[in-house]
Amino acid sequence: MIRSASALPLLMAWGVSGPDAVAQSGPPAERLPSFEAALKADIRTFAAADLSNVQFLQDKLSTRLEEGPSSNPRLTIRHGKGGRFARQEIGDVELRTEKDSGAQSILIINFVQPRVQASTFVASWPDATLTPASPHASGSTPYWGFKEGGRPVFIGMPRDKDLISSVSFHRKP
Repeated sequence: MIRSASALPLLMAWGVSGPDAVAQSGPPAERLPSFEAALKADIRTFAAADLSNVQFLQDKLSTRLEEGPSSNPRLTIRHGKGGRFARQEIGDVELRTEKDSGAQSILIINFVQPRVQASTFVASWPDATLTPASPHASGSTPYWGFKEGGRPVFIGMPRDKDLISSVSFHRKP
């Protein structure tokens, strides 16, 4: 139900579409939380989650994580395409889990379109540290690292922009 028809084209021009555009075009009291608020909430949820629980991850991300080949015999690697995180479209997801200890895992979520300014978003975490792209590694990109609930979280960015392009969660026993 569109409350403000004039807001919908503007939101769509900003890259907000579908249910998000319709929800955000209504009066402020009826709008869904911003991407920043949804991102912060999902970061808290995933930082506290058991990353070895594949069914939980599939349900929360609305994607299917399929086991794929791994060049490291100690790791199980699962890949997914599409889905949503913080109400934003996901390009791909990768879950790396150590076979001997499911408690040690890394979840990497890549967004289809970077949107939010990373440096502003991470400002609410006092321990956030920026690691620049390595000039010696061609595929290296900068990222912010911080802890949520005592667990490491990383916000990835494109090499040339201060926008959030990925979120990753690292779990070690």
